[in-house]
Amino acid sequence: MVMVETGDDPGHAPARQLYEGSGFERWPVARYFKEISGET
Repeated sequence: MVMVETGDDPGHAPARQLYEGSGFERWPVARYFKEISGET
């Protein structure tokens, strides 16, 4: 299996079209990020 990632904004639409046109399937994914600092 191969995975590629790109943004969901309008500027990345050509990349999404390329991937989908090459047979990649878009999966719904939730990613969560939290910035942490070195301070305690």
